[in-house]
Amino acid sequence: GKRVARPCVLGAMAPSDGLDAGETTAELEAIVFGHSTTVEPRAPKRAAKIEVPELEPARRQRNKRKAFAEEEEEECEEDEKGDELPGKGKAKPAWEDPDDAELEVDLTSRIRLRKLRSSQTETIISGTEYERRLRDNFVKRHGSHRWVEESTAAAEATDDSSDDAGETTTIPRSKWLDDGPKSDGVFRPKEIEITKCLDVPVYPDRRKNGGTKILAIEFHPDSTLMLSASADKFLRLFAIDEKESTKVSSYQFKGFPMMNARFLPGGDTIVMTGDQTRMWGLDVRTGEPFEFDRRGHQPEYQMFGLTPGPHPTDVGDLRSSSMFAVLGDSGATYLFDAATRLPTRVMRMSMPGTAAAFSPGRDVLWTADEGNHVYEWDLRSGRCIQRATHPWATGISQLAAHSRPSAQPILATGLQSGNVDFFELSGSKLPKEPAHTLDNLTTRVTSLKFHNSGEVLAAASVNKKGQLKLVHTGTMTVFQNWPARTTALNRVTTLDFSRKGGYFAAGNDKGRVLLYRLNHFEAK
Repeated sequence: GKRVARPCVLGAMAPSDGLDAGETTAELEAIVFGHSTTVEPRAPKRAAKIEVPELEPARRQRNKRKAFAEEEEEECEEDEKGDELPGKGKAKPAWEDPDDAELEVDLTSRIRLRKLRSSQTETIISGTEYERRLRDNFVKRHGSHRWVEESTAAAEATDDSSDDAGETTTIPRSKWLDDGPKSDGVFRPKEIEITKCLDVPVYPDRRKNGGTKILAIEFHPDSTLMLSASADKFLRLFAIDEKESTKVSSYQFKGFPMMNARFLPGGDTIVMTGDQTRMWGLDVRTGEPFEFDRRGHQPEYQMFGLTPGPHPTDVGDLRSSSMFAVLGDSGATYLFDAATRLPTRVMRMSMPGTAAAFSPGRDVLWTADEGNHVYEWDLRSGRCIQRATHPWATGISQLAAHSRPSAQPILATGLQSGNVDFFELSGSKLPKEPAHTLDNLTTRVTSLKFHNSGEVLAAASVNKKGQLKLVHTGTMTVFQNWPARTTALNRVTTLDFSRKGGYFAAGNDKGRVLLYRLNHFEAK
């Protein structure tokens, strides 16, 4: 056959002059493996409401005061009788509608009601049960608002202490008004607390020399290391810090125009795919590059859709934590073993594939093809469990799966139209219709990534400037305060969340890697 020239790999270039290869390797190992180389505000004052009575004769005023006193005594007697409630003395609702028990609600009539079902086969529930589930769903998403009870209890305690001791206790303003940062650990929708950090210095002299498109970025699963692959055939590694990120090493693969680069689940190896069928890897510990053996491959023109398995701490003993998948343009899906670096199975779709995602809790791989078909593959046997057709899709471009906290696992599909559809993975079959749909992007979804907690999803499109959205998965709503109109995103080409530290990064077509910090995940 035709002999292909082996690309020339320039060795690790240290971030500063004077460092040899041994020092760079030691610094890299230290980053990857972690060893060493007030006065309370016062309560708001309540303005007293003063009413000016009309002048009346003295006898009429005395009669009114006497009648008012008698009415107060009668009300006190009725209150004392009413307080003697059986059982625990819990107050009854102020108003109940007797028709609620006779009301029937069809949970399959609307997409928004399906999330209230306890099972896939449930359809009709009573009005009383419908109200209870709405309350439970609200508490699950937003938490119990105990600050109201605490404010009331604090106010009553203040009144009692004032009457007894004649002193006034200062109550913090946060006890009266719910206007400060929440400290109960609940991740709330609508607005996200995000802090801009200094950019990752992929091109420190970008204004002078310019920068090429960022093709891939990803955080190391167990450290502050981050990789960056760009169109200049360089793979760079950085130590991330919110004050100043530093470059650890860089590698140039001449003759290998890389298109994607990802860490394997254990974090010891980086895999890169190019514009053809060749695949290269990098040993993170030693800094040595290697080429993957293509034995067992079908005739392909390009290998793409690089998808590493889930992190071992997220899935336990599943085999998928030691695998990664790559798509071929013939419709084949290649399943590689991370240890042997060889394909263990080849699974074929009826049409060329477009995206892949590993299941969050089972040894299952989800794939999609150009015909809007979604496949579920058993990783142990290699057989297709099911093939479903997306009913509304004009083309599936991205897949992402995750198990949300206290909720059903979910599969997100990014479409050519810009929509993101969410399918619940509770049953044995993929639902015929999505449970939720977001249409905040207007062009093809090219990046789709869950945070490892499952509480937030990032979706972006490279086809238009500023097309990036963060989604609160508990309510399936987009955060409204970020990105703002003034956020200089340009065309977002790739994005990723860090597993630790709360970092979020986005690369663009101008050679910049924008770094942010999500305050809710900072300490996690």
